[in-house]
Amino acid sequence: MTNQIVAVLVEIVFRLPGTLLLLTGIFLTGFMIRRYFVRRKRLSVRVEAELYAFMSAERYGEGGYPDGYSYQPLYRYVYEGVTYIPKPHGASVTYTPEHKLNQDGKIILWINPEKPDDYRLPEEELCVMILVVVAAGMLGVIGALLLAAV
Repeated sequence: MTNQIVAVLVEIVFRLPGTLLLLTGIFLTGFMIRRYFVRRKRLSVRVEAELYAFMSAERYGEGGYPDGYSYQPLYRYVYEGVTYIPKPHGASVTYTPEHKLNQDGKIILWINPEKPDDYRLPEEELCVMILVVVAAGMLGVIGALLLAAV
């Protein structure tokens, strides 16, 4: 009787969470890799853009009090004779991203030819994918270790 209870507890404590973590890690890794390549296919046109301006937004710290500003870069580029200045997206920056500009003051963007105001910076897209894949891989490893402990 006691052996059966211990066996059930081991199953609940190690095998179930281990299996869930392993499957979650595998699923997230596959999902992010697929998402990356689908987006790369959709965002297929390379354009040179210029840093046009920054949108600023007040940041609020603990207690709801303002503690500074965050900035999002606005890029301007021409595609098929039309000038685009799409709304910024992605993470706000608290510094100016001039370090990403080449000597001509231009930056490379990848845009969607069907919706030219949809853009991504290539290195930001890759960084997000790598970060999620590493995190998902860690979940998978923890799950595998829990399963191996049984």
